[in-house]
Amino acid sequence: MSKSSNQGHLAIALNASSGAPSSIQLLPKGEVKGLDGRHWINSDPDAIVAAFQSRNTQPLVIDFEHANHVRDGEPSPAAGWITRLENRGGEIWGDVEWTERAANMITAREYRYLSPVFLHDRSGKIHQISDAGLTNKPNLMMTALNREEISEPECTMDKEMRIALCRQLGLADEASDTAILEAVKAKDGELQTALNKVDQPDPQKFVPKADYELVNGKLSTALNKVAELEGAEAEQVVDQAIKDGKITPASKDYHLAACKTEDGLNSFRKMVEGAPTLIETKPGDKSGDPGGDKIALNKDQTKILESLGIDLANEDVLKDLKASA
Repeated sequence: MSKSSNQGHLAIALNASSGAPSSIQLLPKGEVKGLDGRHWINSDPDAIVAAFQSRNTQPLVIDFEHANHVRDGEPSPAAGWITRLENRGGEIWGDVEWTERAANMITAREYRYLSPVFLHDRSGKIHQISDAGLTNKPNLMMTALNREEISEPECTMDKEMRIALCRQLGLADEASDTAILEAVKAKDGELQTALNKVDQPDPQKFVPKADYELVNGKLSTALNKVAELEGAEAEQVVDQAIKDGKITPASKDYHLAACKTEDGLNSFRKMVEGAPTLIETKPGDKSGDPGGDKIALNKDQTKILESLGIDLANEDVLKDLKASA
């Protein structure tokens, strides 16, 4: 997006009712419109005043019909001199010292308009007042002048990069510099809005970290307590199943682990209710306990073991059964 410096003109009427004015308006506030349809923007009046002050009190010339720009090498006498610029609420005003000839012509209404010349970039932003001219045909046949330029860095963006930028911004490939600048500003605004949302999150969707950690800690404590109670209950139910001969003591750890799964304790209870007695105990012995010394088999168990060829009269076999029970 290279920027070149151009000069613009507009018409400002001179009030000659009481002679040539000593103070004149050179630029209106904000948008500046020319009679030929062109428009610019006076968005930084202080910078325009500062640019004049950097001339070290050298005044700006006011000539006749912009003679300094269109009559190279020919005489172009001054009509007056702008000796000071001032920002009045965004408007640019200047103090003027008129030549006697120009003052008489203005008073006689031979000249009714002042046409300031200003430097601006491609976006239309005015940077500096260059000079001015007395005219009766302001801003009609004047073209952009380029004798004085504002030094600005040249853009190194090639055509492909420019097209890629336009597409990234959602613009047409041939979008103007102004359109690209406005799109970048819009993106910057969206970014700032997003950052503001991060700084001020929606209380309906987010909670402070300290509150979250407090509630999460209480929840963890409660869940651990529930787990402890469920573990104690599972231990009690499994031990009772062992005493009732429904399961063997050797399988206790397995059943405890199964009871810790989702709905595992309820499933174990149902299994135990419908399960046959695997180990029958005799009155007064402890065969159903993990430390019991005697094992009593029912008829079905005995039949199954005999069908497998296991000698139940063999003490070593009974010891193995007891060890595995």
